[in-house]
Amino acid sequence: MNVGYSAHKDDSLVSIKCGGSKSGDKSVSETDIGKAALAAISYALKDEDGLLFLQCWHDREFDMIRLGWPEVPSEVFLVNT
Repeated sequence: MNVGYSAHKDDSLVSIKCGGSKSGDKSVSETDIGKAALAAISYALKDEDGLLFLQCWHDREFDMIRLGWPEVPSEVFLVNT
């Protein structure tokens, strides 16, 4: 099930839809997931929309993250996605 979110980001309205799992996700190692998770949590703690960011990250909505948070470090992305 998809859940819609809206957030104010940099004085403009950004609509982001996060939720559900993507079919065809490639498998990644637990080490890669752990490293990306630590990077995502570290980033989220510093961002005013951190919870929304983490929801998108959890749902593997990486295209939405790239759109809504263009300044996010590359370490938050899973290697094979």
